[in-house]
Amino acid sequence: MVGASRRFKPFYPNFPRQVMEASDGELYLESIIHYLTWQLPVHEAKKRLPLLKESRLKVVQLGTDEELLQIGMNMLRANSSLP
Repeated sequence: MVGASRRFKPFYPNFPRQVMEASDGELYLESIIHYLTWQLPVHEAKKRLPLLKESRLKVVQLGTDEELLQIGMNMLRANSSLP
């Protein structure tokens, strides 16, 4: 697979809390520096609590083309405005 040999490093390792606590100016400046230099900002990743063992995860399967078309048609037929 493409990129499987590379180590993934997130832009914000403590997302979403890190982004919510940062100021708009800080986020903007880090973005500009990243786009100009292709370097990621340096942030220390904090420990997170593990997921609960009893969490009920649901596997979401891909839908068919017909299901996608049906969803789109239902949205177009709606009596309210689309968000």
